[in-house]
Parts: sequence; C-alpha cells; structure tokens
Amino acid sequence: MKDHLKNPNLYYILVPVLALIWVVFVSTISLGKANDNWKRQRADWDTSQKLIVEIIKLDPERLNYQAKKGESEEFDYSVALDEVAKLCKMSSANYSLSGGQAMNRGGKKTKTTTVNIRIIDIAQLAKFISQMENRWPNLECDLLTINKLKTGKNQWKASIKFSYTFDS
Repeated sequence: MKDHLKNPNLYYILVPVLALIWVVFVSTISLGKANDNWKRQRADWDTSQKLIVEIIKLDPERLNYQAKKGESEEFDYSVALDEVAKLCKMSSANYSLSGGQAMNRGGKKTKTTTVNIRIIDIAQLAKFISQMENRWPNLECDLLTINKLKTGKNQWKASIKFSYTFDS
C-alpha cells in the first residue's frame, strides 16, 4: 500500500478526480440551494415592497409624522399619550401620567415620564408600547413593570417609564 502512495501517477489521477467531484457537487447541490434561497429572499423582498406601498397609500402622513408635528422640542407626553390611547381604545380614566423635568444625559436633552395604566390586557399593552415607539423614533421605553390583577384572567396593571431624547 505504501508503494502506491509514493507513486506520483496516483496524485496525477486523484487530484483531478477530486476536483471534478467538487465541481459537480457545487454546480448541482450548493448552487441549487443558493438559487432557491435567492428566489425565496427575492419573493420576501417583493412582498415587503408591496406592503410598504400599501402602508404609504393607507397612511401617507406616517412618513412625515415628526416633521408634521414640528420640531422635536415641541414634543408633549400628554398629547402623544392621548393620541396613542385613542388608537389603542384606552379610556383616559384608565391611565395617568407623571412627568419629570428635562435633563441633560450624555450631552443630549432628555425628558422622562411614567405612565401608570390601571387595567390592561397584554396584547393591548404591547400594541400601546409599539405605537408609542413607532410614532416617535426618539422615544424609548426605559422600564416596564406589570403586575397581574386578581380581578380577571388577562388583566394587568402596568407602569411604563418613557424617555424622549430631543434632537440637538
């Protein structure tokens, strides 16, 4: 067996055969999977583009919402909270707002507030936080505390601490 390994003719035959096997593998299996993956990603991209166009048709003011509202210095938690609460079908008697002073944090002006919601279900809470953060890109949820109420199956008490960073 060792004599065959020392024979250079073995390598002259073995290396091209292995290269041919590699080329056949890549061209049939790997490229086929890569092509299928590309087609799937392209279809996802096309679908997302159609959805984006549909969103723009249905709600074109989303693109310029912050510009429409004016400078970020005019951001008001009470107005923002009322708008999103209406979208989430929350009663104004069901939540309270307690705000803090504007302060400089990391060289930028930020303003924090705490929203206390008396009774809410989890899906409505998730929608509320999502709408708040999507509508105002400089708004962040710093802390979320939820406590299950004993009055119902899906009833929670929530406390949300938001901070808004003003543009310089």
